[in-house]
Amino acid sequence: MKKLSMNMNASALIFLALMLSGCDGGAAEVIALNEQDQAAAEAVLYPRFDLAHAAPREVDAQLQQKLDEVLANLIPEPDGESDQADFSLRVTAEPDADAGCIAGGRLFVSEGMLAWVQNADEMAGVVAMAMQQCPRASQLWRDREGMTLIEFDEQNELMFRYIEYRLNVNASLFNQAVVSGCGNQDCLQKVFDQLTTAGYEPQAVSGLYARIQQAWPESVWLDRVSLTVAGSEGSSADAEWTQLVDVYAEQRDSFADLAEARYHMSRGDLHSAYQPMLRLKRSLGRTYATEMMIAELDLHNNHPDDAMRTLQRVEQNYGEIPHADFYWGWAHAIKRNRRPARERLTASIETLPKVVTFYHLGRIYFEIRDEASAVEQFKRAVEAGPHNQYAENAQALIERASS
Repeated sequence: MKKLSMNMNASALIFLALMLSGCDGGAAEVIALNEQDQAAAEAVLYPRFDLAHAAPREVDAQLQQKLDEVLANLIPEPDGESDQADFSLRVTAEPDADAGCIAGGRLFVSEGMLAWVQNADEMAGVVAMAMQQCPRASQLWRDREGMTLIEFDEQNELMFRYIEYRLNVNASLFNQAVVSGCGNQDCLQKVFDQLTTAGYEPQAVSGLYARIQQAWPESVWLDRVSLTVAGSEGSSADAEWTQLVDVYAEQRDSFADLAEARYHMSRGDLHSAYQPMLRLKRSLGRTYATEMMIAELDLHNNHPDDAMRTLQRVEQNYGEIPHADFYWGWAHAIKRNRRPARERLTASIETLPKVVTFYHLGRIYFEIRDEASAVEQFKRAVEAGPHNQYAENAQALIERASS
């Protein structure tokens, strides 16, 4: 694993360039959703996104107050021409440094990001960048019925992180997940103007970006905001702020190990994923995050008995697992327990239609000689694209079922 280095060249010049994403202005600037879209987002989009970014966290009351103050300072005054959304900000248990916007003005900042932020100016930069992603996120959700998957880019960390969501039924979710930049050419200037108006130092976010880039260049946030930093003078730590986030900063190495494990797992490099997990077991022991990561690794490695024991232990110690049908259904499918696998995987589709779900449902139908249903499920895995680990096997089974 890369060691976290905090050495910065104080004389280096700050140089930021925005990598443009394909989004026009106009209607895309409207952030708020109508009542129907908002209800759909809360019922369908948000639960799926929560799994990808881990569960929401309750934070210390003083820290939450600080976060609320930053958000309130950045919310623009209604201009009477655009439909302003009610922004909300949630901290998630994602170990990687990340922050962004989901449809309807819902912002998220990860615990992994809090481990790096050292003053309110940097936090404001993170939130402002996330807010500028909101118009496109909302527009993509409004257009979800007509969405198609975007072309796969193996250089995009977000692409790999969300590869399991590369399904036509998840097209709008996937497009939102991998949206880069803030949506238009003058995004960076909008962010700087927004920060200046709110009384924050605009350049502070570049110091944060450079520190994360130096220590963990595979961080998904670096791709999400699509900035290039040639160097940074850094920014000074604020004692009051660092005291509030000290609990996260102390876990920075553990967050990095978790992020590294997920990084390798998203690429199918399961052997490499176990190395940071071993470090985590030594440093953290059995926590919810480490246990769920181990269970998922065991499922990917076709070790269902080990995964089931871990899932049972998690339920005993922490209560109900979000999307438990998906994990238990996956484990039963590997064990060829057809009835519980079919029931639980089918139940998981409504809120979590992932590629692995359709692939294993196809296997179940194939084994009971329901070829038509099997082909229907396998086609979902194939349409996700050749980069998905199930596509090749699914295509081969389609050909066998059709012969």
